[in-house]
Amino acid sequence: MEPAEVAELRAALEDPAFAAVPARPTGEPVHDGFQYVVTYRYRVVVATDGDRPPALRRVFSALPGGGPPTSP
Repeated sequence: MEPAEVAELRAALEDPAFAAVPARPTGEPVHDGFQYVVTYRYRVVVATDGDRPPALRRVFSALPGGGPPTSP
């Protein structure tokens, strides 16, 4: 990743909104869906295909290639 891309990802991970993302999914499970684990500075967030708060989508979009797919 380029330095600007790393800075964008770090900003998304250090955003107070990301700190408010629940550590575990809160929505209905997606059968045969994927789980994604984001770890940053001892904080672990588990997300599923059906449960992506805006702050987590910001983190995913800052990843190379836009992170995990947004639809099946």
